[in-house]
This record gives sequence, structure tokens and C-alpha cells, in this order.
Amino acid sequence: MKISVVAFDLSDNATGRADLLARLLAARWDVEVVGPRFGPSLWKPAEGGPVKHRTVRAGKYPGFLRRLPALLSLVDGDLIVASKPRPTSYGLGLLARSRRRRPLLLDIDDWELGFLYRSGVWGRVGRALDLADPNGLAWTWVTERLVGRADALTVASRFLAERFGVDVSPYPSAVFEEVSPIAFGGIPFGEVGERAELPSPGRVWSWPSSARMGSAVPRDAGRRCRT
Repeated sequence: MKISVVAFDLSDNATGRADLLARLLAARWDVEVVGPRFGPSLWKPAEGGPVKHRTVRAGKYPGFLRRLPALLSLVDGDLIVASKPRPTSYGLGLLARSRRRRPLLLDIDDWELGFLYRSGVWGRVGRALDLADPNGLAWTWVTERLVGRADALTVASRFLAERFGVDVSPYPSAVFEEVSPIAFGGIPFGEVGERAELPSPGRVWSWPSSARMGSAVPRDAGRRCRT
């Protein structure tokens, strides 16, 4: 089975989170980190590592739209893991899933809108009006409203779990859990580490991000998951 981990900018330090997810999965499956690159080169700490990266150089709107076909062609895994609810990671994953039915997992390790809100009222207004940035405030706001369309979520804190309406099962260490057939359309994920029952149909991963850690699925994930 092939897994596509989608990062929102492979020239940005957010690549580090996508690499972490890919390394956790690479011991068992064929995994790639894919996505746009808004800077001139791959994020330096990721160069020469064990994870394979495929990327397309991208820029702002409207030119970004011309890159969409090439970007969507990169997301060719049997499972899509979107790193962060950003337009060019999770949004790209949603578009890829609409072309070919495959499960989409969204990993949320930060409140992305919170970063864009920190600049004060006038800074927020300026960012909201910058519609040329594919990951700008307006587009990120829209993307956050689509979080519920993921087939499953992982979150890094109770704050995020409460914000996005998921049930959390905390673990004392990083664990890879078996995923039941109802959760991901019968894909044989196997099992590593401890087992724990979540309050929803299906189990997902938990992995380290900070001292606040856990795994989560939407409360109605079992009813909504696609095959």
C-alpha cells in the first residue's frame, strides 16, 4: 500500500511535521511526502533524509491554479494523510479524494488560524484581504470549516480536540494502532504496539508532537468514512 503525506509547503519548516508522519509509516508501507514548494528549494533539514519528497514549484494566485493538475498528480497514494488543515495540504487532499475515492486522514498539530490572527486587528484585516496567497487567512479560514469532511483526524492537544469536535484517547507514548475495516474501507493496516478502544468506530494513530498528545476521530467517523 502506498501512502501520500501532503505538506502545505515543502520549502517551509512545516515539512518537519510531514516528515515525522512519513517516518512513522515508512517502516511498513511505501510512503512519500508530496506537495507544493513556494520557496526555491526543499526545506534544508529534510534534504538527504530517508523520506522521499516529490514537489512542484508554486506561487500565488492566479498562477497557482496552473500548478493544480501537476500537484494533484503527486497525490497518488492509496491513503492520503494531510499534514495541517491548510489549503495546499488538506485542501489538496480533498481535491485528490474527489478524483479517486480513497481515505483521507487529517493531522492537526496546531491551530493554523491562530498564527494568522496574532498580528492584531489591522494586521488581520490585511491578511484577510490578501487573496493571492494560497495559504492566506481567508483560504485557511475556509479550509478549517471543511475539517469535518476528513475520514479521520489526529490531534496534538485537548484544545484542538475540543475545537474540532473530536473524542480523544490519550496515550503515554507514541503508539500505532490498528484501524478497523469500518474506519478505512477494509484496508489491512495491521497492528503495532498497544491496543485501545476509542469511543467511536475505528482506531487511529497517535504520535509525538509535544507534551500534549493523543489520537482522535470525529464522533461520527464510522458513519461517514468512504471506501
